[in-house]
Amino acid sequence: MEKLKHYGIRGIPLKLFQSYLTNRKQYTQIEDTLSEWNYVKHGVPQGSILGTILILIYINDIVNTSTILKFILFADDTTIYYSSKPTDFTQEVLNKELNKVKSWLDCNKLSLNVDKSCYLKFSLLPEKGVSPKIQNIPLSKKNVTKYLGVLTDDKLSWKDHILNVNMKLRRGIGILSKIKDLVTNSTLKTLYYSFIHPYLEYNLINWCGAAPTNLNCIKISNKKAVRTILSKDRREPSRPLFQQLEILPFEELIKFKQGQFMWKINRTMLPPYNQSYYRKNESPIYICQNISKFFLPFPYTTIAKRHCTYSSVRLWNSYIPTPIKQSISLSLYKKHLLYP
Repeated sequence: MEKLKHYGIRGIPLKLFQSYLTNRKQYTQIEDTLSEWNYVKHGVPQGSILGTILILIYINDIVNTSTILKFILFADDTTIYYSSKPTDFTQEVLNKELNKVKSWLDCNKLSLNVDKSCYLKFSLLPEKGVSPKIQNIPLSKKNVTKYLGVLTDDKLSWKDHILNVNMKLRRGIGILSKIKDLVTNSTLKTLYYSFIHPYLEYNLINWCGAAPTNLNCIKISNKKAVRTILSKDRREPSRPLFQQLEILPFEELIKFKQGQFMWKINRTMLPPYNQSYYRKNESPIYICQNISKFFLPFPYTTIAKRHCTYSSVRLWNSYIPTPIKQSISLSLYKKHLLYP
């Protein structure tokens, strides 16, 4: 209630929330045994519509606990980033800031499951003995962890995530194979977009920057999927099959998603954090060909060249025609990009 007041909710709306939240009871059931009813003194009603927005309001100010750490919040899943050159004081600073977060949790009557918390060290430099702790309890170090359905490794190679995606693609292809003789190609195409395509495009803008050797298994599986739909063997060229089904090959899907991403960047439709990595060319406005073009960074490594801050900008600047860039809506842009 104090946080609702802080965010400007007063009077009758505040009383409405107070009535909604107080004097609620709950019990626990294990098989046929029921516990006694007890009042809920903290939290929000589970499974409720208002509960979701209320818990977001409740944890929203965790970002104010530190001016050094960066927070990424998604529902009740919180990720903390700390960037620093490795020094003798890195661990001391990091642990001090993490203890501030723990103090915030205690003040807000929230518990932290340290056993489920871990850290990754993103660095190409040798290990320098950094071991984050929260109130002297060390966090476990991992090389790979899952965040919002994406397996992120400490080298950002995306190898584990790609293997996981490929496993799901194979499972989807297995479904298509079992029923391909029982349904039409149109139905199989619908199932492709249900069991295969979502895994291909989810967070693709990031993991498509992996090494080509790592991405090769995805290309092969995608080709196998269209061959399965049309009952063709692996000797059949895949390009005409993709065209027949009007499905994008994996390489074209990458370009499509990168172009869509850059259209949003150009229209400043993404959060400031994303927008900050892209800046328009400071060219005289009378040079028509430079309108809507972005500054192309110079990559010092092969990994940087594959990153979306380079590959997406290069695609936007050099390969997407200006009339398509100027599409007034995303749906029109996608349509023109697919059928220029």
